[in-house]
Amino acid sequence: MAILLKERIGYFRGLFAEQKLTWYCVARAVQGFEAIHRMYKIIADNQTFRSLPDCAPIYDFFEVKVLKDPLLKELLSLLYQFPLRFKFGSHWFLGYTSRVKEIFQKKSTDLADLVVGVGRVEAYLCFARLLKESRGRNSYCFPVYTSNEEPATFVAHGLWNPALKSTVAVLSD
Repeated sequence: MAILLKERIGYFRGLFAEQKLTWYCVARAVQGFEAIHRMYKIIADNQTFRSLPDCAPIYDFFEVKVLKDPLLKELLSLLYQFPLRFKFGSHWFLGYTSRVKEIFQKKSTDLADLVVGVGRVEAYLCFARLLKESRGRNSYCFPVYTSNEEPATFVAHGLWNPALKSTVAVLSD
């Protein structure tokens, strides 16, 4: 009897740990969606951003896909209501986590398109930040292409590792 009870307690501890981990993953997704929604609002408020092809997946997700697809609408509703503070003993969030996980699995293609769009915009923002910060000793430049009649060559002056701050980077030709 004691062994059976010990097994049951172990089972519930494992189940609770798994559910808490799922809750944590969903909570992280909520924070990500909040950032994506802020990005969407910036894109939606600016005609220039809306016209950029790399911003289209973000704008289309919220303006087209969510409005047409009840599952995506439900997903956003669940994410916006999700409790970001985990309280020991509160089990009411378990239905949220399982439903969010289920919708994520069903709508993975639509969500993948959104994530690719966000990744592109983030890459451009990072590059813009680096361009702004690099004014001075080390700076970025863009390639200059010569005519097709000349042999292909690669000439570079002052290369440096962009992962390093421009003040500590060593230039190389």
